[in-house]
Amino acid sequence: MRNILITGAANGLGRALLEHYAKEEDKNRIFAVDVSWPNKANAHDHCAATTAANNISYHKTDITSEPDLETLVKTLESAGVSKLDLVINSAGIRGLISNDPASSSATINQSSDVAKAETLQVMTTATLLRTFEVNAVGTFQLAALNAIVKSLVIDVADVCFVTVHPGRVATALCNGVREDNAMEPEEVLPSLIALVEGCSLADSGRYVDRFGEDIGW
Repeated sequence: MRNILITGAANGLGRALLEHYAKEEDKNRIFAVDVSWPNKANAHDHCAATTAANNISYHKTDITSEPDLETLVKTLESAGVSKLDLVINSAGIRGLISNDPASSSATINQSSDVAKAETLQVMTTATLLRTFEVNAVGTFQLAALNAIVKSLVIDVADVCFVTVHPGRVATALCNGVREDNAMEPEEVLPSLIALVEGCSLADSGRYVDRFGEDIGW
């Protein structure tokens, strides 16, 4: 039986991947990690499609917190897990979308909500510069991620590390703002699963789209 750990498992692609692998109860033992699990008691209710699955354990963990990660490792070790066969790091962070739930179109139309109207700015020179600054940061982040993965490939040569761009996917991180041509997680899932299951050590260090095509960055 494979030990599979999925981060970001409460929503979006992580949840879709969790529900897919949970169907193979005789093959997979899944450790579902997310910072937003309500609690262990009702995590099953949070993922309705997996309520019948007995091969899942839920772990409320902030993967940016070293103490949380240490606790997770100890929990896995105490459960007799000596190795993980597959780790899917699908946890995301909010990017350009405001984290303020009050900045929806319903409230932004109020004349008193001047501060929230920033999301409706026209493309002034200052805004344009901010956009380029954000894109530059994104490039640096991608370069840093690539450097980390390349380092892991060298340091842990017997493990396959692949960075995957799934495409534009509508998830809870979008906070109700849907990008043009964004897909639902279920639409992305088949090609993503095929890619994950087809990876080997020969692919380690690659940055690819969900179809396995290399992305030049």
